[in-house]
Amino acid sequence: MTEAFVEEILKYSAAHGSEMSQLANQVDLETIRRGLAGPAFQMGVEYEMKPLAKPVEILVGEVTKFKNPCSGRDMTVMLEDKFTKVVMQDYGLFAAKRSVPTARAYLFRREDGTRAVIDKLLQHGIAVEELTEPLTTEVESFVIDSVKKAGRPFQGHTAVTLTGKYKKETLTFPVGSILVRAAQPLGTLAAYLLEPESDDGLTAWNFLDAYLGEGRVHPIYKVKGEFGVASRRLAL
Repeated sequence: MTEAFVEEILKYSAAHGSEMSQLANQVDLETIRRGLAGPAFQMGVEYEMKPLAKPVEILVGEVTKFKNPCSGRDMTVMLEDKFTKVVMQDYGLFAAKRSVPTARAYLFRREDGTRAVIDKLLQHGIAVEELTEPLTTEVESFVIDSVKKAGRPFQGHTAVTLTGKYKKETLTFPVGSILVRAAQPLGTLAAYLLEPESDDGLTAWNFLDAYLGEGRVHPIYKVKGEFGVASRRLAL
């Protein structure tokens, strides 16, 4: 079944390659325009599953017991050619319960604790810059109220969830500090990785654990307004 699903995707992509390429280019341009002029992208940080508007037919397959040739134990297997259509609610919508406005740019200091963040951004193909002159600008700082860790590891990580609040302040960032602009094709991805409350960002995946604690300030700052900066782009 998975093989047939992948095969159909490849067939569709081969038949609609030009259309898909144009659509991707259009989205890239829209992301850059939004990063330059706004409005800010509202990014979900808490999600819930919601049902489709109407019940739909779902194919429910039959199963049988089969003896595992390796262990000799009975195992349940699906009979791919036997199924029944059952009308039911399909919880196929992934909806945001709470969203936050993303930044025009993200700023953080280059230090040992953020080196892995820089590397991961570059590995994703995100445009990353370093300041060639000090920058003093108004930022939004995320002050942490609580740090919650998942009850068990997942893929070698223990997921982190933060709660907190933002405060505005004016800070100076030294030469070498890191700047990530929203006005780039992968600006939305950059926001998902860098937002403190993102449920699938670098904070959630333990890249910044050394900085986290009640009352501490998250090390990645958000720039919402206009700013001028002297910088150069980093290479992988």
